[in-house]
Amino acid sequence: MMFGTAGLTAGTAVLRLINDLDPDDGPIVISVATGGVGSLEVSIPGKLGYHVVAVIGKETEIDFLVNLEI
Repeated sequence: MMFGTAGLTAGTAVLRLINDLDPDDGPIVISVATGGVGSLEVSIPGKLGYHVVAVIGKETEIDFLVNLEI
């Protein structure tokens, strides 16, 4: 598996998301967005056209999220 356990967990969440919501349904919120699972959960839906709102606890992590290339 390319992304390990974090990828499996994030992938499962994203599959559920795309089965239940369309990108036009509005923004989705990802908490703890700079962790292993959270960063994938921000990146993957963003690339699928969803509007993602990332919640983080440290201002120093903003650059990390900006550089995820969504």
